[in-house]
Amino acid sequence: MLHSDILFTGFYGYKNTGDDAFVEVCSWGAKKYWQKSNLRFLAKKENLPNTIIPVKGDLFNFPRTSRFQRQFLIRRTDYLISGGGSTIHSKMKADNIKNQALQLKRKGSKIKIGGIGVSVGPFKSIEDEKAVVDYLKNIDFLAVRDQFSYDYVSSLDLPYKPINAFDLAALLPEIYNYRKKNKEYKSRKTIGISVCPYESLNSKLDINNEFKRNRLIKELIKKLDKSGDYLFKFYIINGHERIGDLKLTLETIDETSPRNYLISHYSKNTQEVWESIAKCDFVISTRLHAAIFACFARIPFMLNEYHRKCTDFLNTVGYKDQYRLFDSNYNVNEKVEQISNILYSSDGYIVPDKVEEMERLAKLNFTAITL
Repeated sequence: MLHSDILFTGFYGYKNTGDDAFVEVCSWGAKKYWQKSNLRFLAKKENLPNTIIPVKGDLFNFPRTSRFQRQFLIRRTDYLISGGGSTIHSKMKADNIKNQALQLKRKGSKIKIGGIGVSVGPFKSIEDEKAVVDYLKNIDFLAVRDQFSYDYVSSLDLPYKPINAFDLAALLPEIYNYRKKNKEYKSRKTIGISVCPYESLNSKLDINNEFKRNRLIKELIKKLDKSGDYLFKFYIINGHERIGDLKLTLETIDETSPRNYLISHYSKNTQEVWESIAKCDFVISTRLHAAIFACFARIPFMLNEYHRKCTDFLNTVGYKDQYRLFDSNYNVNEKVEQISNILYSSDGYIVPDKVEEMERLAKLNFTAITL
């Protein structure tokens, strides 16, 4: 049967654990809250993650057929939903499936279009912003994942009420039936590390920001390694060959030479990655979703705010200012001492104020929208 209840679109199938989490949550939430199980995610099936609720991808894997397939599929679905991520920030190309769905709707199609767990902006130009506003005024529903996006879309006089929700990944503890275990004493603590390139992938950005960020995290690892008996577990959250984390991770290991370390390579098993991070004693991350996993597993963490989405996340969950790294604006010695105190003191870390509230808001991506 080629008809689908929902087509989900996003940055799926590119070996990114954060986006894999969106596939996991969207498939679970659509079935649990909307009673929809005939779902399709727009990506090659073999590139999609392993999920608790089985998912479908593109129809077939013949080269250079994705545009044709998507034109075919968009005419055989009830809903097109952008599921998770920073997906609404620029003018769409004519062959973008969201634009194709909008054109079908304008021609009388009954297709419904929306987004859940998404961010809106930042915009690179006035033209991009105008195009996004036009798009938002012609879709049917929207649930955003951060306060900045909500404040912005609330100012637009949209024909529907936008939902002030949260990142979909906050629902993973419920999906995986996770319960935080009592803290146990271990002589060797595990510190999870997640690095990522950013400015080096975009020639329009200042590469010096990335150089500074990487230099400081390397100094932090070296001084932590000298200060205690730690196992450093390096997570490849993005395993893409070109834009992923492996090259920078190997460079970081080579230049810091930690006494004890492991590399956790990208895995299509999102639950496996979640449970691994949940077993860490502390997480230092640049990738947003390594920090989100740690946060909702109630694991102490620090996040490099390399992008607005990282700052929005910390502000939204009520993260304490005294733990912040900002965008690599911190004293390494002070952070080494702070992390050591957190790891070896029963009251050394204050969980962000709004974690439980954000778990509740994350459900609004599904419960506040009726399909």
